[in-house]
Amino acid sequence: MTYSDFRDKYKTKIPNIIKIDTQGSELDIVKAFNQDDISQTYAIAIRVCFDEINEGQPLFTDIDRYMTGIGFNLQDLKLSKTNIFKDGIPYYYLKKYGSNKNPNITQKIHGGFALYFKNEQAQYGTSEILMVKQFITLILYKCFDEAIIILESEEFSKIFNKEDLKSVKLWVNSIIPRYSFLAKISKKLGRIASYFSQEPIAEPAAPWW
Repeated sequence: MTYSDFRDKYKTKIPNIIKIDTQGSELDIVKAFNQDDISQTYAIAIRVCFDEINEGQPLFTDIDRYMTGIGFNLQDLKLSKTNIFKDGIPYYYLKKYGSNKNPNITQKIHGGFALYFKNEQAQYGTSEILMVKQFITLILYKCFDEAIIILESEEFSKIFNKEDLKSVKLWVNSIIPRYSFLAKISKKLGRIASYFSQEPIAEPAAPWW
C-alpha cells in the first residue's frame, strides 16, 4: 500500500508537511505520491544516507536528484556523524593513540535528515489559505528569512487588515532568536578557549527537529 493509497482508504487530509524515516525505502515512498500529494505538500523532511546501510538503498544523491526533479529545493541538512568502532569500542583509534581531544573532530558523515521546501516556481499559487500555511511552515522550521519575505509581500498584506498584519509582524519580531548578553560572552569565551586549545568549536545542530 502506498502513502496515497493509505490516505485515500482512510480519508485523511493531505498534510502540508511530511517527515519520512523508513530505513531505506524513503525514495520509493515519495515516488508513489500522487499529484495531489505533491501539489499540496510544502515541506518534506526525509532521512538520507551517504553510505549504504541496507543493501540497494538509495543514497542522498539519488534522493536529492529526485526531489529537485519534482520541484523541491534542499533547505537544510541535519547530519549524523560517527567515529569508527572496533571490537565494540567507540573512538577505538583515537583512544589507541591516547587522544584526549574532543572525538567530534574526526567524525565521518553517515546520514542525516534533509529538509526540502517547494521551490518558488512550484509553490501553491496565490491561494490565501495556502500562503498562510506556507508562512507558518517556514516559521515552524525557523526559516525566518523566507518567512519575512512572504510577510512583507503585497499578496500577504492583502490577506489581513492593518491591525492584524501589525500583530503578525510584532509576533514574528518577538520569536526571532536573539543572543542574550550571557550567550554572547559565553560564545566569546568559547572561541578564546578554542584558540588556545587548537580545537575547533562544534557548530550547533539544526534547530528544526
